[in-house]
Amino acid sequence: MQEREGIHQAKTAGETLGRYHLLHCIGRSSAGETWLAEDPLLHRQVAIKILPSQKQHDHEYATLFKREAQTVITLSHPHILPIHDYGERLRADGQIDSYLVMPYIEGGSLAELLKQRSLSQGEALNLLVQAAEAIDYAHAQGAVHHDIKPANMLLRSDLWLLLADFGIASIVASAQPAKKKAIPGALSYSAPEQAQGAAVAASDRYSLAVVAYQLLTGHHPFQTKTGSSIVHLGQSPFSPRRWNPALPATCEDVLLHGLAKKPDDRYPSAHEFVEELTRSLTAPTTTGNAVTRRNLLIGAGVTALIGAGGIWSAASGRLPFGTTPASTPASSPDPDGPTKILRGHKKPAHALAWSPAAGGMVLASVCNGDSTVKLWNLQTFSGQQTVVNKSTASKELGRTQLALAWSLDGGSLALGGGNDQGRSKIDVYHSDLSGPIAGLEQGFSLSAAGLKGLGWIKQTLLAALYTPDMPAHDNGQHCLLGLWNTQEPTLRPQPVSISGILSPSGYETTYQSLAVSLDETRLAIGTMQGALVGSAELTGNHVLWKPAPFGLLQAFPGKQTGNAINELGWIWTKDGEAQSLLSITQGKPNLLVGWNIDGATPHEPINISKLNNFPPFTTLVTSSNTQKRLYAAGTQAGEVYLWDDDAGQLPKRILKGGSIKGRVIALALSPDELWMAASYDDRDASIAIWEI
Repeated sequence: MQEREGIHQAKTAGETLGRYHLLHCIGRSSAGETWLAEDPLLHRQVAIKILPSQKQHDHEYATLFKREAQTVITLSHPHILPIHDYGERLRADGQIDSYLVMPYIEGGSLAELLKQRSLSQGEALNLLVQAAEAIDYAHAQGAVHHDIKPANMLLRSDLWLLLADFGIASIVASAQPAKKKAIPGALSYSAPEQAQGAAVAASDRYSLAVVAYQLLTGHHPFQTKTGSSIVHLGQSPFSPRRWNPALPATCEDVLLHGLAKKPDDRYPSAHEFVEELTRSLTAPTTTGNAVTRRNLLIGAGVTALIGAGGIWSAASGRLPFGTTPASTPASSPDPDGPTKILRGHKKPAHALAWSPAAGGMVLASVCNGDSTVKLWNLQTFSGQQTVVNKSTASKELGRTQLALAWSLDGGSLALGGGNDQGRSKIDVYHSDLSGPIAGLEQGFSLSAAGLKGLGWIKQTLLAALYTPDMPAHDNGQHCLLGLWNTQEPTLRPQPVSISGILSPSGYETTYQSLAVSLDETRLAIGTMQGALVGSAELTGNHVLWKPAPFGLLQAFPGKQTGNAINELGWIWTKDGEAQSLLSITQGKPNLLVGWNIDGATPHEPINISKLNNFPPFTTLVTSSNTQKRLYAAGTQAGEVYLWDDDAGQLPKRILKGGSIKGRVIALALSPDELWMAASYDDRDASIAIWEI
């Protein structure tokens, strides 16, 4: 992009821009000047990007600047240079100086580093994965960079990358006279459609592929042997192995795929591009050809990358790609402390659930206190510091007594809740909360005083346990089980009453919870007197409940303990054929009880907490993995006890909340059993994440 005449006005050290005192200029380009400045209010040095001056009455430019600045200032990602402030200054000559205030990074840019030395493959992949995380995050927020290049990739001393200048190229390009209109961004890194004035998210991914090509070959993909870069709108890139014959053919395929001329022919995300690139250059522990989610997050398989410059490894003092000092076990004062702490709810989250989607690491949390559901993408946060203050997605539901359940494929999320008028509703949303599933826009309405639980049977049947909205003198003797086929949303089956089995004992606490068995054939219902087990099915327009032959499961058969079954969970027995049922009881004493269900007569219950004198438990979670018997219980003291052996044995690990002080409210275990999540009843409404 050519620099306009008079685009930079002379500025001197000691000038004031807003409240900031300019110290000295640290960079100039066609996109503006960058100055080191002093912030007297916060007593810190900052960098100020001063864009090319514009006429005072250029309203189109002013509107674009403010819109882009407001977009960028909301971006919060560990690999995006944050914007502290922005503003405008009217000069005496009638021109406007627009500026952005950001942290001052002393390490320079990737472009400057490349002038000093070449990078090993490990270093290159480490930087590319950081850039990819930032790009995908920005795209998810609706922001396109327009100028991905090494000069806009700032580096701290530990090769921590910060992507800078989001949207600035677009702002500057918009100010060009029509007859000299420039494209946003550097031509040598710009996608063909970007050079024609039609930049899209895929244009940023193309630019990242150019950077990747450059890092792995030492050359530009359209660079001739004389060193000049050709105009490449209709030109095919040179083979990467022309410059670096040691590159595998699969690596060349990935790079050229990333440089496809048509946006739709490129990788759908920057992450996928870098993942494929990593796979082509390394040999991680995999099943078939798929890199596991665990490998991708913590860098397994990249702890020793053989590159042109030597071997890069964890032993060299650098972290594997995709990890940060804050998220590695070594950085935590307690090895059993949280890897991440999520904060965003106004009140403690009372329910958590991990998405079962393949390749996904998304945690859903719901909170009655702020009537909100939030999604937390652990992969997006993999490079952030320990405390994450902003969720990936959030939705205000305007209801209380919320319940949630992921569909079995993770493609949708069922959310239910009620209001003050005794009306409840269950909606089924897309997995990103972007809106209801097609055909289910109206959701499922029910007259309910309290929603006790949601669960999926098979892929399409959604079950709900709820107490009906009835007169107070009913005293909670009735509980209904609803079942809906989400593929036939117009069908509204009549719920079945789960009543007459137990004596009433309190309107709100008679029926407590719902759990679906691991083979998706049975339901367990927690009650004030024990656990009901049975199956449910649709017959015409009615729900049919078939109770198990052994009847009610009691914590202590023949004894009146006053312990309500508060939560239930299923695990497989050792032979992988039968299933066991675990429960947390509410009352005194607080118990963790299990039954081995192997036919018509379950074994006597085992009081796990009594056998080993454990502290009072507050909540329970069990594994959905059919090959393991992992389960965990949270405590009043804020610890999480984790087992993977026979009931009654000592736990394999005790997870601790670290700086979080409060009881554990809810637990969630990821389907691959790599991550544990716990919500806490603390003043910050914290959600702790452990790598297990």
